[in-house]
Amino acid sequence: MENNFEQLINALSISSLSSDIIHNITIHLQQQNSILLPAFISEFYSSILTLELWTWELFSQNSHQWTEEKDYLELFHTLAIFNKNLIFNSDNIEANIKASLLIPDRIDWINGIFEQIENSRNDNNPLISIESMWFDNLSSFLIDNPEFEASTTITHINSYIARHYIMTDQYKSYLFQLRQSSLSESIFTAKQLFYIKTCSSSISSYLMAKAQDFLYTSENIIRHFGLDYVQIIIFQTHTIDSWSSQLLTCITHLIVFFVSCCWWGGEKGSQARIVFPNELTVCEYTDALIRIVDYKPLRQYIVTQRTNDQTILLDTTLFTLINIAQNQNFIWYLRSKILLPDTLIAIAETSVYDKICLRVYGILAEILSSERFKELKISDSASIYFFKILEHAWRHPLKRYKQIPMYYLLKGLINLSKIDAIQQKIADTNKVSLLIEMCDEYPVIFDILWALSFNHDIQQQLRSNSSFMIKLTHLPKEFNNAQMRKITQGILWNLESNHNDRTISEISNKKTFEIMISYSHQDEIVCRQIYNELINVGYRVWIDFDQMHGNVMDAMAQAIERSNIILICMSEQYHRSNYCRAEAHYAFQRQLRIVPVLLQEHYQPDGWLLFLVSQVLYVDFTKYEFSQAIQMLIKELKAPIINEIGMVQVCSKVEDDTSMSITPVALKIPENILEWDQIHVQHWLTSHGLLQMSRLFANLDGQSLLYMHEHIEHLDSQQVISLLHEDSLRRTSQSLSLVELSYFRSLINQQKQSLTSSSLTTKPTKPIIMGDNMEDLVAKLTTTTLCDDILCKIINIFQNIDNESLLQIISDNYNSLFILEHWAWKILSSDSYQWINQSKYFELFNHLAAFNKKLIFTSIKIDSEKKASLLIPQTKELINDIFEQIEKHDNDNDSYFIIISLWFDNLSYFMYEDTQYLMSTIITDMEYVISSKFVMVDQYKFYLNQLHHSILTYKQLFYLRTCSFFISSYLFCKHQKFPFTGDDILRYLAEDYLELIEFHSFTIQSWNKELLSCITHLINFICSCCSWGSDREKCIKILLPSIDISHKYIQSLIRIIGYKPFYEQIQAQRSNDETILIDVILNFLLAISEICDLVCFMRYETKLLEILLLLVETSKHIRINLYAYGMLGQLLSDEHLKELKITNNISEYFFYMLEHAWNHPEHNFQRTSVPQLLRGFLNLAKNDSIQQNTADTNRITLFFEMCDEYPLVYDIIWALSFNHDIQQQLRSNRQLMFKLTHLKQELNNPQMRKIANGILWNLESLHEDRAVSEENAEIRFDIMISYSHNDKTLCKQIYDELIKSGYRVWIDFNQMHGNIMDAMAQAIEHSNVILICMSEQYRRSNYCRAEAHYAFQRQLKIVPVLLEKHYKPDGWLLFLIGQLLYVDFTKYEFSQAIQMLIKELEAPVLQEYDVLHKESISLNNTDNIVTNLPIPLPLPLTSVTSNNILEWTENEVQDWLIGHNLMHMSRLLYDYNGSSLIYLNKYLVNGDSQEILTLLQEDSLQRTKENLSLVELARFQTLIDEQLLESNNFKQRTKKNNRKHKCHRFNFCQII
Repeated sequence: MENNFEQLINALSISSLSSDIIHNITIHLQQQNSILLPAFISEFYSSILTLELWTWELFSQNSHQWTEEKDYLELFHTLAIFNKNLIFNSDNIEANIKASLLIPDRIDWINGIFEQIENSRNDNNPLISIESMWFDNLSSFLIDNPEFEASTTITHINSYIARHYIMTDQYKSYLFQLRQSSLSESIFTAKQLFYIKTCSSSISSYLMAKAQDFLYTSENIIRHFGLDYVQIIIFQTHTIDSWSSQLLTCITHLIVFFVSCCWWGGEKGSQARIVFPNELTVCEYTDALIRIVDYKPLRQYIVTQRTNDQTILLDTTLFTLINIAQNQNFIWYLRSKILLPDTLIAIAETSVYDKICLRVYGILAEILSSERFKELKISDSASIYFFKILEHAWRHPLKRYKQIPMYYLLKGLINLSKIDAIQQKIADTNKVSLLIEMCDEYPVIFDILWALSFNHDIQQQLRSNSSFMIKLTHLPKEFNNAQMRKITQGILWNLESNHNDRTISEISNKKTFEIMISYSHQDEIVCRQIYNELINVGYRVWIDFDQMHGNVMDAMAQAIERSNIILICMSEQYHRSNYCRAEAHYAFQRQLRIVPVLLQEHYQPDGWLLFLVSQVLYVDFTKYEFSQAIQMLIKELKAPIINEIGMVQVCSKVEDDTSMSITPVALKIPENILEWDQIHVQHWLTSHGLLQMSRLFANLDGQSLLYMHEHIEHLDSQQVISLLHEDSLRRTSQSLSLVELSYFRSLINQQKQSLTSSSLTTKPTKPIIMGDNMEDLVAKLTTTTLCDDILCKIINIFQNIDNESLLQIISDNYNSLFILEHWAWKILSSDSYQWINQSKYFELFNHLAAFNKKLIFTSIKIDSEKKASLLIPQTKELINDIFEQIEKHDNDNDSYFIIISLWFDNLSYFMYEDTQYLMSTIITDMEYVISSKFVMVDQYKFYLNQLHHSILTYKQLFYLRTCSFFISSYLFCKHQKFPFTGDDILRYLAEDYLELIEFHSFTIQSWNKELLSCITHLINFICSCCSWGSDREKCIKILLPSIDISHKYIQSLIRIIGYKPFYEQIQAQRSNDETILIDVILNFLLAISEICDLVCFMRYETKLLEILLLLVETSKHIRINLYAYGMLGQLLSDEHLKELKITNNISEYFFYMLEHAWNHPEHNFQRTSVPQLLRGFLNLAKNDSIQQNTADTNRITLFFEMCDEYPLVYDIIWALSFNHDIQQQLRSNRQLMFKLTHLKQELNNPQMRKIANGILWNLESLHEDRAVSEENAEIRFDIMISYSHNDKTLCKQIYDELIKSGYRVWIDFNQMHGNIMDAMAQAIEHSNVILICMSEQYRRSNYCRAEAHYAFQRQLKIVPVLLEKHYKPDGWLLFLIGQLLYVDFTKYEFSQAIQMLIKELEAPVLQEYDVLHKESISLNNTDNIVTNLPIPLPLPLTSVTSNNILEWTENEVQDWLIGHNLMHMSRLLYDYNGSSLIYLNKYLVNGDSQEILTLLQEDSLQRTKENLSLVELARFQTLIDEQLLESNNFKQRTKKNNRKHKCHRFNFCQII
């Protein structure tokens, strides 16, 4: 066979070859696989070289007859595969031999080939395809063997390709083709693929080989093709599932080309700024890359080497993502992609290409926190993978693994080594010894070892290696490199056993600096500014601007020892710096006060830095202007350190203005108090949180309120208090609240000031100017020709109709208006279009449309029947004719569309306001035609896609705005007769719709009114489809099929409603686009907030909270306020609701609407039904503060009225019945108690039995006195599992594991029957420990709450476990387990979490002191098996700016109280200003001590749920006396009453 092959090759010199020779050569080549290849090449090298050169020469010749011969084509295909095999599957063959076979040595052959390609008129010439394969192989060879880039042939090929193919208009023309939406297969010709794939690939490999002398710079190339490239990637990745193999090839090699240009020479990535001018473009491009890696079918084609498009595409895309992740300005965006880690892990688990796995772990190391690394359980796989490859590379003669050099691997390990979980895995597998072995040859390893040396186990391993310790000791003296000296000193510093024993010199012991600034040198500019400002205000500050010399660790330690405060300047680089970590840790050990500041936008502390600063407030220099941030920092530096026992510090920054009082805007209160009626008084009192005062002064108007204030001010204080106290007992059944009374006095003083500045004004009524008789004018409409004079007179009548005269006009001229309205419909349906061009007709139609809109919205007293008769056309034929005219009009900007849209829009408004007319035959017919002919059609989708370019014609507006609006109004009314389902519409439109909303949400400030209108009614339309039908959750899942899509859409909606100029346009009725837009988005967000996995995401969207608070403060629309309050109730914890002081407003709005809806004949109010309101209130009823407000306002009676008609009310009553005051109100209602007694025996409805039993259980006075059943007394359980049935699967696993471990466990898997509360109680009474399985559903469950509370009362040991990711306990659940440790089943693997749980179950019950001690976590042990629950804490301290108490604001009162460690008083007097404080002090000084003490104790129990602190009260009185001495306004009074004050202080002390 061998001789035969040589003979065959020798025959190539014959000018005319037979097919047999070509065929036999092909067979020989096909028989060479990767195993036989080295021997074959060694034996027949000369013959193969002859064949290769003969091929190149043949390609360069003008004669192309061979392109039509099958044997030749087969030979060249086989030889190309042979060469590819030679490149990738023959490591034993020297690179020089490969190069001699693959690279031709004659330039004229190369020029001849290029000439043949350029002269070919057939774009699909086989010659081009074959020659492309040869150039592709050269590119692949150069990537693996970059040293051959200097070859003359390689240099010539790439210079020619760049000049004649890449940097040409033809190349750009082919790019432009790829930007089109629907690509025909015909555009992918052999020539196009040669340009886009082969030429791009050739230049890429050349640039990646770091070519030095090239015709163009990377900037030149990117400017030439970059913008087209970015558009192609962003656009085409949306349809990745429909890519052809040719498009896949083009996209792949364009990405490779772009990446090679960006990273070739110069500053990394600087060239990319040419095509990414702003953050938005980078984010869009990043999203496109994520769509590529997220496309699962690509992963199936990954191979072990870079030999196919799928492998190259994923490898290059991941390479791009890792570089984006390493950019501090954009890493935040990758971190925001919460599904990206799961995608990357899936790729790593399935990929057989090592480089892809390395890139995946590299990205994860950049974007994941240490906690998230543990949570995803990838530390083991990442560490094992890296070290397996590292060890292979270290043992390889060329120090590489499959073309991956050692340095690349070590560079990836640098970031991984900073992750605590990776450090521990390296320690556990003892891989440090391998790194020590390599450190002489690769100094970068010392930096890795420094990072690893923060781990306790690795410290031990390093110390035990004596040779390495000797080396470390000598290296600092040997290195000329200051950075290497710093690294070795850093390792040695970490290996010292105890820095606390370090001797502090006498010099350094004299704290010469107040502040030390710890920072990364990349943040030097802003840190220098901070330093200068602190020096200017008089602080002594230490900072290292020049980078310390000598032993930097000793110098750092001395600086810390000489300072009182360390300012930690947080950024990504700070977190990654080993030096900064050592510095911060030593400051922590030395117990310096830590003050963190945030210097990098979007950065969130994690890992060791989060552990260090998680209990400390920080100042955000990225959020505020520098001058404002500096003032906040100085305030923080001056704030005293509070060390109250048991107090837990806040975990994150709290804004100064979070404690705002919000006044509902549904009721406008006159400025002049004398104009107030009883309703105004009640509204004013409740909006300021004066609930007791509102009940006490229930019948007072503004004048009466002023008289009451005069009595309080001028009568004897003791007598006033006694009388008001008696009034309060008589009128409210409660003791007088001194807190509220003091606050009322200060507020009424402020209000009185408006008396002199306000004046009563009355608005004059506009006269009705009728002119000519309407009846006569309208009668003339029946004539065939109309003069402008008649039209002008009718227009004049409409111009003079205002809201006040509307009722009279309709009453007097109903018949004429009826004729006019239907004349208009007839004109609109006619074939004659002459009127369109007549301005007076156009003007009349506009005025008539405006009149109709007033008729809909401003004429409540006009009968709906009259409105319908005027607005709805009479015949089906009219409507059909109108639709026919719409379809006939070819001019998309015809004025006809403007007028017809106005008419149809008014019908949509009317349908929404008066739903009873939806059954009208005309409306039903219109809905059918619009949905089938104008919405569910290609034309609608075409107009939808045009909105990307903001192209808007009148016809497009009719389709997108008017038709969408009409169907929305129809569907919102839950109409059943509709030709399509919500599913149909959503599946047809969802993808285009979501893309459009996301696209335009970023440019909202540039919307014109037409675009606003389209987007408003598109959102309205889609939301109505989701709400229509029985299964709303199913529809939402169709619209938002994945978590990632849901999050993007929510963020888009938040961007839209966050645009504040919209708020100025919100109307009291749903009568303009801005109001509809805000209303519909809030309605949708409220609906999806009930989905638990989205609630957690929305809670983290802090901008949403700001928007909702602003809306309830500014909106005039009742339903918008209702939705906003509903969302606040869903998203905020009890603590936040109290802190923001909006509980009253939320309750007031809900009950205001509920009462009106209940009293309405159709049981709805403002388009909101009673069941909707009850469902909304059901979630609110779980909040303690809402319960208390319901009790205080005695609203429970309304529920008594409704419970027979709406059984859902019983579930609400069960939630409310956890409140002590409501329990009293329920017990006092005998009729309800009688109903409940019978309902608990209801056999046909087990759910109602459960609810009734639950309510009655809560109404039992003392469960502690309950006799424990002796029945089954011998049956005892170690553990009872309390859980929500939504978490049944996981709880069943926990149960099984505990049973296996020998525990006796009680759990209710089948849901108990009979009296479930008794069964629950018996289970608790027979158990020792209760396992509380925490989740959002658990907290919302009334049954779970009752169960947990009874276990608490019975003093069972409580062991909480967390089952739902992102859930944080709040409300009653937080109160119950606030100081307890819990096991997090969402953070650890199940087996590990079970072991942690068993360990916790075995732990002894600790007393309070031990619990507090257990909370302190060792610095070196951040991997504790349990997590401390976050406890909400006070606001940050700020200084009081004035000595005059009268000038103090609420915040300053809080600052003063907290600053003096009066924590209980700060909670009791949370809404006090200085004036209120003085009034309270007067009561304390002049009132009866015993009575004052009793009243304050009751206030304390009601306001703080705690007993009054007498110690704090005594301290408060002393401090307030001292403060009054400093107040000029009170100096004389203090002197006069000095003796009296002392006397009362003595009496009060005796009381204590």
